[in-house]
Formats: sequence, structure tokens, C-alpha cells
Amino acid sequence: MLLDLFVRQASATQTCISSACIGSGAPAATGLRYIKAFEQKGWIIRTADPNDARRVYLSLSADLMDRLTNVLLPEWGPPDRLD
Repeated sequence: MLLDLFVRQASATQTCISSACIGSGAPAATGLRYIKAFEQKGWIIRTADPNDARRVYLSLSADLMDRLTNVLLPEWGPPDRLD
């Protein structure tokens, strides 16, 4: 789930909660538990969709995004866009 969020965020694609759960390949309830745990650790940030009150987007915290970039893309540095 975190890797999927990393790729989507690096390519400037918003990810809603349901997409993150589906992308994880786990049952929805398990995905929601992981999202809650990641949020409590400060790894994930929830942002309400201003156009649809039913939808919430997820993004990685700046700290986790930097850490994952350093691990996954050390020679390239922060990605502007991964296309």
C-alpha cells in the first residue's frame, strides 16, 4: 500500500481510500486497518475531497516520501514526476 501511494504521489495522481484498499490486494477491512495504523504513525495524511464530501484522498507524509525516495531512488534524488 505504501509503495503504491509512493508511485501515485510521485506521478501526481491522487489516491482515494477505496483505491488504496483495492491496490493493496487485501480485503477492505484489512486495508482500512492498515490505513488507520499508518495514519497513527504519521506516515499517511487524509485530505477531504473539496468537490465530494464522501471521498477522502490519501497521501504520504513529506518525511515518509523523502525516506522512500532515498531508499528507492537514491541516485536520482526527489522525483519531479515518474511517468
